[in-house]
Amino acid sequence: MNRAIVTFTFFLFGISCFAQTEIRGKVLDNKNRNPIVAATVILHPVGLQDILTYGTTGEDGSFVLNKAVLPDTVVISVRSMNTEPFSIKIKSNIEFVELTVTEKTIALNEVIVKPAKIRQIGDTLNYSVSSFVDVTDKSIGDVLKKLPGIQVLSTGQILYQNKAI
Repeated sequence: MNRAIVTFTFFLFGISCFAQTEIRGKVLDNKNRNPIVAATVILHPVGLQDILTYGTTGEDGSFVLNKAVLPDTVVISVRSMNTEPFSIKIKSNIEFVELTVTEKTIALNEVIVKPAKIRQIGDTLNYSVSSFVDVTDKSIGDVLKKLPGIQVLSTGQILYQNKAI
């Protein structure tokens, strides 16, 4: 009986030694306190860049980091496309941490989207005729001559891939 109690006690002690440390938190912007979505939250030892664990923030800016063994003090970092890099030292036994980060604006270059000159839908080709027009065209025949696969004969007959249409 005593042997069973001792074994059971060591079993419980062993489980508590391997219990995971869980750090929960929330990442918010410092202006409006809006949640930062899809930010990467990284936990690493002080003075080192080794990653102990990491996670990403959800729709409400919350995250959960799990790690079996942590040093007493760790650095928690937040990285995101729309925020400045952020790092802070925390005690590893903390259960909840609220991190406020500074948003940054990324200026994108202007993009001009032009429609395709020719689109194929099933077995039909649709030409954007306006893409082939220029100031030297005197008639629709001049424009048709520029379309790929189209020929306009001197008689005015129109051919597509050498077949009359």
